[in-house]
Amino acid sequence: MIPPICAVCFRDARSDRAAFPRPLLEHLVYFSDYEPVPGGMPGQPQGALWFCVDHLEAAKASSDLPTHRALLLMSSPSRRTAVRGRRSMRQDKGRVDGSGEERPAW
Repeated sequence: MIPPICAVCFRDARSDRAAFPRPLLEHLVYFSDYEPVPGGMPGQPQGALWFCVDHLEAAKASSDLPTHRALLLMSSPSRRTAVRGRRSMRQDKGRVDGSGEERPAW
């Protein structure tokens, strides 16, 4: 498991406890592409990321999306752009820009 560092702003819970005021596991968000590490092996599960208090609610609201799309929304310059972008993705079957063109899955 990676250390508790916010996936959006990179604040680290080990040195910035104010950014992670809740019990630590409450700052871990599981997205729709979550896959546990097989057989209890060590490692970072896909689709599980840490978020500071400033980004936690947005992450939870986007947890029905795959990780990469949720991070795109949360790193938008403004909240309004993020909400509009999320609607576009759902209406246009996952295409980030809403153009209707095929986009690579990455």
